[in-house]
Amino acid sequence: MKNIVMAGDTLVAASCDSLMDILRSDAMDELIRHEKESLRDNYSAYLRSMELRGVPVSPESDRHYVDLIRRADRLSDVRNSCVSALRSMKNAHAKLAADFASGKKEVAQEVWEELLQLNYMASRVSQMLD
Repeated sequence: MKNIVMAGDTLVAASCDSLMDILRSDAMDELIRHEKESLRDNYSAYLRSMELRGVPVSPESDRHYVDLIRRADRLSDVRNSCVSALRSMKNAHAKLAADFASGKKEVAQEVWEELLQLNYMASRVSQMLD
């Protein structure tokens, strides 16, 4: 385990950094903005289509739309939580690798706290996606 953690630390750090860069990018901001706009535009088109055909819109359709809008509005929060979780994972892994490199055989309290923080963030992200 020790050798795997130490050998993989560079890969974990680079992977986390790359993912954080993607999540923080202007392109991701634009993607989130576009998704919100598209949702509103598509529902407006749906409403116009239903009106032209003389078909009433069901309350269930409205509820589904409101649910989608709420989920779209949380996208930035989910992204920020993912960035925080990635940072926690990178830090915890680096501390664990440093402890192993220095010859420690037990996981330091600080590393456990980072791992607990990572677990909390992962749970939070999972709940946001439900």
